[in-house]
Amino acid sequence: MEGHPLPLLAFAVCALTIVASLVTGSYAILLMFSRTRVLTVEARDRGLSWGERAARSMNRFSVFLTVDEFRSLRHLMFGAWAGFLGSFCLLLLLAAMLGRRV
Repeated sequence: MEGHPLPLLAFAVCALTIVASLVTGSYAILLMFSRTRVLTVEARDRGLSWGERAARSMNRFSVFLTVDEFRSLRHLMFGAWAGFLGSFCLLLLLAAMLGRRV
């Protein structure tokens, strides 16, 4: 491994992709929360029970999953999480392959 910088470069690229995907996914989730107001309790919901408030909050979240207005945000969030999972799996595979060589 000392003579081959390619595995180290692949390891670094996977690690950076994981970090970038986590940051992007977290940003997309925060942006989704702010635009759909999932975490806020509106004035008209204050007198309701916790179950009814949770149901209304879930309804506001389902708007995120269905409305075309949030299509680019959905692509950003799900793409970031897919990039994270793919890079993490490649990183594990690379670590397993390099672990057997040493």
